[in-house]
Amino acid sequence: MRTARRALKKVEPYTVFNESRRHKIRLDLNENAWGCSAQVLERLKNLSAEDVSLYPDCSGLVRKLAAFHGVSPDNLMLSNGADDSIRCVFDCLVEEGDELLIPVPNYGMFDIFGRIRNAGVVNVCYNDDFSFPTERLLKQLSGRSKLIVIVNPANPLATVI
Repeated sequence: MRTARRALKKVEPYTVFNESRRHKIRLDLNENAWGCSAQVLERLKNLSAEDVSLYPDCSGLVRKLAAFHGVSPDNLMLSNGADDSIRCVFDCLVEEGDELLIPVPNYGMFDIFGRIRNAGVVNVCYNDDFSFPTERLLKQLSGRSKLIVIVNPANPLATVI
């Protein structure tokens, strides 16, 4: 019988609140506290079955974003949210046995995606004043170090490098 990869047995599931949070500001999940705009709702009413059943052509959006930011379209990646982007980066860069340096506290999916790939996850605590732990990270670098996670502004601290 086939079972899940051994590395998955070491991963604790990511949990979210199960309680109703309808009238609360939910910054921890990056949710929109104001709801959908009336313009978007109106536009959604006019979509056809074909509009919602086909993958959209996003090349025009990518070109406009690239021009706005002064970069090549090849340097942009559109995704289905932060988790998808993180997973794509880890899929491309992280192999079994690689070492990841993650400043903590941080968004939990970095740790989870690292452990899924059976990488060594090294948590490096932010400085006591919540500033970025540059010196601590440099001291933790080793020959196995493959990736340093840098989130700016930091989540959940909201500090800026």
